[in-house]
Amino acid sequence: MEKTIEDKFIKGEACALKCPPSHIVECAGNGEPLPEEDENTRGYSFSWGQVLEMEKDEMVTWEIRFEKLHRDFLDLNKSSRELSDRFLDSISSLNIPDYLLFKKGTLRSSSASIILTDPKKEKLARKYLISIFARGNGSQMSSLVRSIRRLIKSNNNST
Repeated sequence: MEKTIEDKFIKGEACALKCPPSHIVECAGNGEPLPEEDENTRGYSFSWGQVLEMEKDEMVTWEIRFEKLHRDFLDLNKSSRELSDRFLDSISSLNIPDYLLFKKGTLRSSSASIILTDPKKEKLARKYLISIFARGNGSQMSSLVRSIRRLIKSNNNST
């Protein structure tokens, strides 16, 4: 039986990911090459985007990379950095454990970086994060994406 995304995420079984087309379009529009880290990423795909998983010095970091929401931002002539700001403002509604730190993404294509501040809590962190990321359109992440999308569209219509 094939493992679910939840099982893979909790066990840290990341797979190769392709950079979403909207990020390639943004780089091309800015006259920039696609960063190497965007070509060799590993992580997990969800309905709202991707979670890239990186490990450095035995410390796990996850990067959030949106797909459709990023394309919506580009269509409204907004940037990845603006999306990052909106997302980080929106997550304040979540009850984030003290062993996780959310901040601006460290990759050009990521909207946020999630840093595990206590390596002993990795399994707990994975369970917490998958409870936010997964569960399809009923996930907290999907709700955040919908609210950001409504906000940017209403702001664009009022200008």
